[in-house]
Amino acid sequence: MKWLTPLLLALSLAAGTIACMTAYSPRLDAVAAAVAAGETIELGASSGKLVDAGGKAAPLAAAGAQLTPELVATLRAAGVERVRVRQFAFARWSHGWLFAAACAGLALGAVLVRRGARAALKASAGETGTAGSPATALACVREVLQKLDAAMPALRDAEDGMERVTAELGDLQATHLDTILQSRERIIAAGGLAGFAQFMSAFSVMERQINRAWSAAADDAAEEVADCLKRALSLIDGVERLLPR
Repeated sequence: MKWLTPLLLALSLAAGTIACMTAYSPRLDAVAAAVAAGETIELGASSGKLVDAGGKAAPLAAAGAQLTPELVATLRAAGVERVRVRQFAFARWSHGWLFAAACAGLALGAVLVRRGARAALKASAGETGTAGSPATALACVREVLQKLDAAMPALRDAEDGMERVTAELGDLQATHLDTILQSRERIIAAGGLAGFAQFMSAFSVMERQINRAWSAAADDAAEEVADCLKRALSLIDGVERLLPR
């Protein structure tokens, strides 16, 4: 049954596109009723065809011409069924009902997508618990950063201090940071695309500081490592607040 939602979305999008094609091309009968009621309607494109004695074709009505009862009658006599106009009116939109149905279909499809994502999230949580959750991964990131920050005075003087930092941060990148990056669908299901975008914006800033700390450690730049670790720690509270749960 998973194919029903994509099919609904595709059909709704197609229906809405088709409906929009006639928004400014009402039936001539609808335009005639509006003109008879006193509305001012101008042609958005030339309409009808008039062929002179020499076989040269010319439009019966040029773009910009104001429709009058007489001009409408002339167009009707020429077999014109629809005209392109500049003034939109829902009452003249022959496929307005189709557009409304398409909007309803898209709204329903969005609800079904959200429900499906939440159901998948619950199923995943039931199978894996919290071990692989982004919240748990963030807590582990904080723990590693705090441990390295506290150890920096000793690591500066240790012969293999920066090697230990690169090893710790490399492991962090491959495990907990990767867990967060792989949790895209889970985060979207919990907070929607807007929530995911806000979280990832803050997370990426923190991640860059961690990556810079790794690069600095590889270059044996201890002071830069210390600064990057502190900046990453100062950002993690904001990242956790923005994580949808």
